[in-house]
Amino acid sequence: MKATHNKCPFRTLSARSRFRFERLRRDPVAFALVERLARMRRVSLRDLLQQSRGSDHAALTRQMGMYLVHVVLSRPQDAVGGLFDRNPRTVSYACKVIEQMRDRDPAIEAELATIESEGWGRCLPPAGMARDENAGRAPVEAADAA
Repeated sequence: MKATHNKCPFRTLSARSRFRFERLRRDPVAFALVERLARMRRVSLRDLLQQSRGSDHAALTRQMGMYLVHVVLSRPQDAVGGLFDRNPRTVSYACKVIEQMRDRDPAIEAELATIESEGWGRCLPPAGMARDENAGRAPVEAADAA
């Protein structure tokens, strides 16, 4: 039975939202990092992955997530854009905004430093995507490797 009440905590996801969610789940480390950030900032993954900007808090959390996936996990900006269903220029802008906020806002710096200190950078990249040496390149598909 489909929920019809607007205040239902288990709102159904649209097909597009489900697609975004599943795309992020294909990179388990990035998914876990974004999920950790969402929990820490009390933002639902649904709000974090929605197509529209959403609330200021959700938008800032999304920018922080894109920044952390790019910087801490060394994912190229085009790959981060794909994970969040955003243009790579949007990812670049988010990284710039978060860098500036880190310099100005000690609370944001503390939140990001907490997550960075948890050792996410030591996690392995998804299959087909090397770290560091291939920064900025698209992931290698299994068919291309053969």
